Amino acid sequence: MYLPAQYFPYVLFLTVMTAVTCGLVVYAWRRPNRQGLESFFLVMTAIVVWSGCYILELVVPDLGWRRFFVDVKYIGIAFASVGWLAFCWQYTQRELRVTGWRMGVLSIIPAITVLLVFTNDWHGLMFESIVWEGTFAVVRGPWSWVHITYTYILVMIGLILLIQMFIATSGVYRWQVLIVLIGGLMPFVANGLYLMNLNPLPGLDLTPFGFTFSGIMFALGVFRYRLLDIMPVAREKLIENMADGLLVLDKEGRVVYMNPTVYTLLERQMSVVGERPLGEVTGQLVADVLAHWPALGAFCVAEEGAAQTEIAAPARPEMPAAYFDARVSPLLNPQGQVSGRLVVLRDITALKMASDALRAEQEKSEQLLRNILPDAVAERLKQGEQKIVEQFDEATILFADMVGFTSYSSTHSAAAVLDVLNIMFSAFDEIADRYDLEKIKTIGDAYMVAAGIPEPRDDHAETIAEMALEMKQVMARIRQNPLYANFQVRIGMSCGPVIAGVIGTKKFAYDVWGDTVNIASRMESNGVPGKIMVSPAIYEKLKEKYQFEVRPPMRIKGKGEMVTYFLLEKVKDE
Repeated sequence: MYLPAQYFPYVLFLTVMTAVTCGLVVYAWRRPNRQGLESFFLVMTAIVVWSGCYILELVVPDLGWRRFFVDVKYIGIAFASVGWLAFCWQYTQRELRVTGWRMGVLSIIPAITVLLVFTNDWHGLMFESIVWEGTFAVVRGPWSWVHITYTYILVMIGLILLIQMFIATSGVYRWQVLIVLIGGLMPFVANGLYLMNLNPLPGLDLTPFGFTFSGIMFALGVFRYRLLDIMPVAREKLIENMADGLLVLDKEGRVVYMNPTVYTLLERQMSVVGERPLGEVTGQLVADVLAHWPALGAFCVAEEGAAQTEIAAPARPEMPAAYFDARVSPLLNPQGQVSGRLVVLRDITALKMASDALRAEQEKSEQLLRNILPDAVAERLKQGEQKIVEQFDEATILFADMVGFTSYSSTHSAAAVLDVLNIMFSAFDEIADRYDLEKIKTIGDAYMVAAGIPEPRDDHAETIAEMALEMKQVMARIRQNPLYANFQVRIGMSCGPVIAGVIGTKKFAYDVWGDTVNIASRMESNGVPGKIMVSPAIYEKLKEKYQFEVRPPMRIKGKGEMVTYFLLEKVKDE
């Protein structure tokens, strides 16, 4: 019983393509750790068994052996659909893993089928009759139709998974999916033609030839589109598991899709306020879905084009503050028209908290710097200026010394000494701030302040004079306390050119130098407790606005004889 001669070309072609399929099995076996490789190996092995046994069924001369290869062929036939579904499932990266027990459940019917094939002579459930007519012609038994139905159910599920992925992917991934889709579809189309007696080659089973076509497609996928090297990342899984929230809206502002991140966030907010669970959101207006987050709902539909904003989650006493970077982008159809919007929410709470903390620390540092240096000088230092020194043609300097403080500090505790200095110097600082003067420093119980630096001003002498008079008033109030009755303030003033700048590279200090500073210091040290002694330069500047008392000429260190004055009060308007 030999194969009819007209079948020889088909058998030769089938043999070559089965060899190609064997090569793919070996190739898959030697490339471990690839997503979906185990199931690919299973389905390709089933194809080899099916096609190989069919070739032997056609070419071996002994009828008994032919009948044997028919039975063995069903091992491949029965399990090909299981391997196909497992491969499609893994290839499309479904969340539910293909585990051993799931494969076992899927293999129950194929295993029964194989068992019934090998024991068919006892019961006839698979084949009621089987006759050689160039090839074997069979009359199918009842279980055969169970097997066929089950096989096509698994095949259809796999095809649906691939079609979904084909729609969702692009580029090289789409070509991969198309190759798998066509390659997997053809054997079952051929099998359907065979089962419905629509075979153009009567008596010849076209299914193995369909599998040879699959081998060609899979070979193309492996070597041209790297089928086993680049498995497509399923967009659905990526989106479902992404940490960012994702909303897809249609052009009317209805929710098309909401990923679990947004859903969980909204559910948590609604449970806090005692609302019922969110439920199904698809098709609802985003304003209704985000009723507890109106700011986000308004942002989602407010902009026609792309937009970005920082948005806070609704404040709840039971929930910590949360902040999000919200971005909306238009979705365009193939004609370039807006068909919807994509909204992405990224939780930036930790980043914002860290940024706010950093800003607070930066503000503290800047405030400390401004407490040490004038604002304008501190700003120049922040900008990286290394050497800050300036010449000022006109400025007024005041020195003040607390008379009686030395004896007080020798008889009182450190805390008491600090308290009285705080009382006096805080009052002086308040006056300096009110007149926008620059406190230079304190040295022990001495206080130094300037006007006209670092910003020049025409009224520098007048403002210092006003401060000096108010300092006397402050001391008069302090002396009403019996503990401080012996305190007096001795003040000296002078005006003229000075040099001012920043001293130090780590511990900064803003200081002034020059002859004007020296004269002001001499005015204080040669003065009288409770009086304001000024230089001739101050007198000449303010003699029309203030009353002065001239003093006898005195020797001033470094200056020789000098006429000095006591500043008494401001001239009252007539």
